[in-house]
Amino acid sequence: MQPRNTFTHKFCCLSGKDDSVIPTRKGKDNLLLAGLGEKKITFQNKDCSPEEFTAELMENFPKLRDGGSYELIRAVGSTRCTSLSVILCPDEGYSPSFLRSPEYGVGSATIYVRPLEQNLNMDVIAENLLSLNGPKVTCVHRHEDFAHSEVRRHVDLCSDGSSKTLIFVGQEDHLVPTTSRFPVESAIFQAVGHMIGHCFLHGGPPLTGLSPAVVCILTGGEEECAPLQIQDCPDVDLDNQKELTQEDNDKMSDIILNWDLPPVTEENRRWLAEKILLHAVIGRRTVQIRQLKGLRDTGVLQMIKERPNLSTVLFPPSSAQIFLPQTILERIVWPSSSTSDSEDEIECSIDSKCRVASFFRQFIENASSAELSDLVKFWIGWAILPQHLNVEVTSDMKMPTAATCMETIKLPGQYTEYSHFH
Repeated sequence: MQPRNTFTHKFCCLSGKDDSVIPTRKGKDNLLLAGLGEKKITFQNKDCSPEEFTAELMENFPKLRDGGSYELIRAVGSTRCTSLSVILCPDEGYSPSFLRSPEYGVGSATIYVRPLEQNLNMDVIAENLLSLNGPKVTCVHRHEDFAHSEVRRHVDLCSDGSSKTLIFVGQEDHLVPTTSRFPVESAIFQAVGHMIGHCFLHGGPPLTGLSPAVVCILTGGEEECAPLQIQDCPDVDLDNQKELTQEDNDKMSDIILNWDLPPVTEENRRWLAEKILLHAVIGRRTVQIRQLKGLRDTGVLQMIKERPNLSTVLFPPSSAQIFLPQTILERIVWPSSSTSDSEDEIECSIDSKCRVASFFRQFIENASSAELSDLVKFWIGWAILPQHLNVEVTSDMKMPTAATCMETIKLPGQYTEYSHFH
């Protein structure tokens, strides 16, 4: 296979001759509307002359001709640094050969193009304005159409109709705090920390399924010692992705260069992956974890630090939630002989109540842990047992129903044989 003779790189043309910082997202959008901003440019000859290199830049950024001349600059320092530094121009001028040289090491980092003599016109180009809205996209919750460019903003305001906010995201036993801005700005995580502490002190249900890495940080552990796993990163875009695309590789190179990390090699790639995973799971959630430590106000956090073995009691894994028949039977409040509280329900005879209750007990005694877990979720809405589980038997229904808020399951009373009930 012949090596490619082209050179492709991402450039970003700035408008001001004195611009020295990376433009904001809104600034980049304005640059795009003016025919500037970010663009991937392919040079058909990777060994082209400086004159041909300049001509290609001018072709892609026509307004750059009004700047007199140009210089190339790039980001320096850590990923949080927005300062731009000049790429010194060789005597013969900029060229792909110079930018690709291992001695200089631009790598895949974005190269910014800055006019030298005068600022560029920022008037909006009409065809760019018309082409940036994208196709119409239908909201899966409200079934309304929105421009592609407005979907992300709409998602932040839209919900599935229940106005619920997810506080933790990810897989069971790998749950991490959400990175959504609303819970952070509203100090919801601090309130959650108080709730966790008070539930623990008063015998309430614990928070199950939290990532061991987050538990480690919450209970005073060091970030570098947190037991991270790839499942702790709730990135749905990476699900089922076996290999990195070229765009992923370019982004990885940008991160490595901006963080002043060494290039990827067979020897250090695992170390680099761990650094990036640490940032994705812990680094992006530092504020959320700090707010969750509001449970220190209840005194629980200090107790956990003094007795680390209690951390599994405060934050038990979901996998440890094994349901036993006896555990459920001990919490059941069986139907009584009194009349039903609801006037709309047809009262069953005592014999029917006893018969169906015995069928239900038999089902629980013979059910597996997984079946009991499904039963509890149907009964009360989640897999954490309350102090009491109520059972009612009525004659006005054909299938079992649940009043989850009342922790009550209602069973139909027409069954006369267990085989039909089961």
